[in-house]
Parts: sequence; C-alpha cells; structure tokens
Amino acid sequence: MTILFALLALVLIVIGALGSVFPILPGLPLMFVGYWWLAYLDGFTRMSLVSVIVVGVIAGIGSVIDYLATAYGAKLTGSGRKGIWLSMLGSIVGLLVASILGMVIGLVLGAMLGEILDRKDLYNAGKVGLGAFLGFAVGLVIRVIFSILILIYAVIQTIKMIASGVEGMEINWAWVKTLAVSLWKLVGGG
Repeated sequence: MTILFALLALVLIVIGALGSVFPILPGLPLMFVGYWWLAYLDGFTRMSLVSVIVVGVIAGIGSVIDYLATAYGAKLTGSGRKGIWLSMLGSIVGLLVASILGMVIGLVLGAMLGEILDRKDLYNAGKVGLGAFLGFAVGLVIRVIFSILILIYAVIQTIKMIASGVEGMEINWAWVKTLAVSLWKLVGGG
C-alpha cells in the first residue's frame, strides 16, 4: 500500500464532497467509492468492513433523500405527476444547458410548466415551482451534511492509518512539498 493510492482515494472523496455542493458529479456515491478504496488499501483493518457499510448506508440514504426531496417539495404544494416529472426533466436539461443555475431554473420552470399543462392554473404553478425549489434546497442541505460527515470520518481514518505506520504509508515530506508546489503552479499561483 502506498501513500499515493491513499491520497488518490482522498482526492476522490474530496471531489465527491464538491459534487455534493455542485451537483454535476454524483457526490455521495463518489465519496463512498473513495472511502471503500481507503479501507481496501488498509486491508479493512483500521477501516473495517462495517465502517465501509456504514458510509455506504449514509451515502445511499443521502442520495435517496436528495432525489426525493424535490419531488416531495412539489407534491406538498399540490403538484400532479406532470409537475413532478417535468421538474426532474427541467433540472437535467437546465444542468446540461447552463450548469447549476440552469438546473435550478429548469427545475422550477419544469414544475410550473407541468402544473400549467395539468391544471392550467398559473397561481398553483407558481406555488408548485416554489415547492420544488424548497425541496431541492432541503435535499442540497442534507446532501452537504452527509458529505461533511463522510469527509470528516475519512480524513480522521486516513490520519490514523498514516500515524499508525501502516507499511508503505510513511510520509515523504519532500515529495509532498514537491507535489504541493506543482499543484500551486498548475492552478496559477506564483
């Protein structure tokens, strides 16, 4: 096991955490894969199979809540099937066309369009659009909270692995410094 693979697994977890804030990537599933990889590198000794299952359950529950929250928000405000389905379709199209802001706008407009097509009531369409947005916001908050939990747990476990002197996990500080300087230059720093 090398520190490079452990760092790559941590990078995957961090990318997953960013994907939880910016829903371009499947954040929680990526975090789970990164955590599983860390546990695998450790031979499931310090990071047991039970901890991998717990992280998987957290990631799974967070993902399901995230996907259902928008639909539930629209449903609570009286949305029909068309409003729910078009809000999901609108969010996907909006994401592809105009990134995160487009996703939110597409979600709201899709929910509103579905209600207009279903009931031809503009007031109710606005209410459903707001409900879909609030559901999305609740899902985002839950996704971020779950991501933070997984991120903190993974970092703590990785520090424990490195500190306990797992074979191949010794830190070569000169290499870390070279990597940090290279990354700094890559992103446009000094």
